[in-house]
Amino acid sequence: MRSTFVIALKEVMSNQIFRFAIVTHGISTAAHALPNSLKNHAVKNVLYAENAAQVIASLHLITEIVNLLSNLILTLAVRRFPLHLLFVISNAVSFLYASHVYFDIQAVGYTHYLVNSVFITVAHLTGGMVKRQMLTDSIFYDALHSGQMRGGLYGSIEGSLHTMVSMSTRAFPTVLLVRMGYVNNGACQCGCGAPCPAHHRWICPGDVGYACSTSLSKSNPPFFGDPKRTAPCTWQPESVIRTIRMSTFLLNPLVNLMAALVMFFYPLSDRNRHELAVQAVARQQGNASFDPLTLKPVSSKNREHDLLLRPFSQCELSLLQSRRGVFLAVRKLICEATSVSVIVTALAWLMILWWRNRGFIMACLPIFVSLVGWLVWSILKLLHLWGNAHVLRIKTYMENIESTFAVYQRNSSSSKLSKAEVKLRYWITRKSRACWPINDSSA
Repeated sequence: MRSTFVIALKEVMSNQIFRFAIVTHGISTAAHALPNSLKNHAVKNVLYAENAAQVIASLHLITEIVNLLSNLILTLAVRRFPLHLLFVISNAVSFLYASHVYFDIQAVGYTHYLVNSVFITVAHLTGGMVKRQMLTDSIFYDALHSGQMRGGLYGSIEGSLHTMVSMSTRAFPTVLLVRMGYVNNGACQCGCGAPCPAHHRWICPGDVGYACSTSLSKSNPPFFGDPKRTAPCTWQPESVIRTIRMSTFLLNPLVNLMAALVMFFYPLSDRNRHELAVQAVARQQGNASFDPLTLKPVSSKNREHDLLLRPFSQCELSLLQSRRGVFLAVRKLICEATSVSVIVTALAWLMILWWRNRGFIMACLPIFVSLVGWLVWSILKLLHLWGNAHVLRIKTYMENIESTFAVYQRNSSSSKLSKAEVKLRYWITRKSRACWPINDSSA
């Protein structure tokens, strides 16, 4: 069969469990990327750490230790409690603590930041377990209906989604900080990691930190002024600090709670999950099986015609049912691809002209990527239709005639068939037996 990738991709996106997995994965990935993208700014501009690199290295070490311990604890906890319940509880606790730190200005310190990082790590680990479980459910549900284990395709789609969401989410807060009036290094010439001349800790407008050396340690205080004063290179406008605090503390658990809300509508329970695995194995062995969600039997044989029509929308399927269906569908896809390509070209030209405006570029980038994906999908469907045009033209037209004849056959008891209808019946029987052998015993 030609264009199997197009058919498989459409079947994967038709998997209702995988759609839940995509939404949950996208939301939780965005939630985890938000605090990581501004970690350096949070340590430097919220905690006022002059040596931010050293502080971040210590936080990473502690976070890795917490990561290891949390994995062991969660592995034991999953055996006694539902995984989605642990996901909701971890994010609720993280949200309550982050709200306290965000609204209490005096509460922001190294200890509070570390505890908040620990809560975020635990919530992220729990979300990772949820995503892996949902991905496994999606693969088994697809195997139940398709008879194929396509875990590689599901894993590649999820990995691509993770990369796209993570990259776009990490870029967005930086652009937002620039819009809020971010000043690079507090408008200082050097300091806070930027190399300074000898006997200077920082050189800032209105404040020069003379010291014994350029060391950033506490044993090298500035000579003049308050030796314990905050380095001016850590200063930022209040709007920037508020944005950093919100992205670091509040948005992560808040967005994760949205992912937890999606979990309440997840169709599979623990009992259904076990039944799904049993039925998927039965389908692989060729035995009778049923869908545990709809309780309907699953056919062990897929019709080639149904698979060929799977990638098309309802509008395209309605076009294919007509006598010139393949021609109309090809014309529709060509017009669609041409229109989208014109819009993509115009948008790309605008992004090139306005490349200095980062806000405009970030606003147009998701639209541009979506349109390019739409264009690629239209081209793939067009190639799929072109490669299978002969088969689709015969079978769709034959099924349309057969459905019309079924209406005549139902009405034949009350009225006599005309001569044209008798010829139509003879033609249908001859053509159908020539293309697809009919078992007369089952008729």
